[in-house]
Amino acid sequence: MARPRGRAPKPAVLDKEQKVVSLRREGFTWDQIAKEVGYASPSGASDAYYRASYRVVQEDVDQIRQLENDRLDFLFHAVWDSALAGEHKAVEACLKIMARRAKLLGLDTRQVTKVSFNNEHDFSNLDQDVLRISRAFDRAQELGLDLFEE
Repeated sequence: MARPRGRAPKPAVLDKEQKVVSLRREGFTWDQIAKEVGYASPSGASDAYYRASYRVVQEDVDQIRQLENDRLDFLFHAVWDSALAGEHKAVEACLKIMARRAKLLGLDTRQVTKVSFNNEHDFSNLDQDVLRISRAFDRAQELGLDLFEE
């Protein structure tokens, strides 16, 4: 039976779910967690984890992100010297770690710029504005700048 919305789970349930989250962070499988915490099946442990994750506050997310970043640091430093020595697999590993870190930290997200006009703008010179902007783009291309690079 589902717990009524708005009511906090009992402390014993919260303790059990926290144990699940802790074990999962340590890299345990759902099967191992189920046996350790006392769920009948791996799906019970998984369900508990996802229920708990709905209650995770931003501070917890930041801690998890820092833990993952620390793990990436450890892995990166383990292969760095080999990568500098030119070992192809180590270079690939470094690049994969760097890509994962960029994704984790949101470094590769697109920057969105919103342009808006107020109603007081004088559109009588719009043709001249478009021509001026077009010339600026042409000049940027002449200089080898890619204004649309992602």
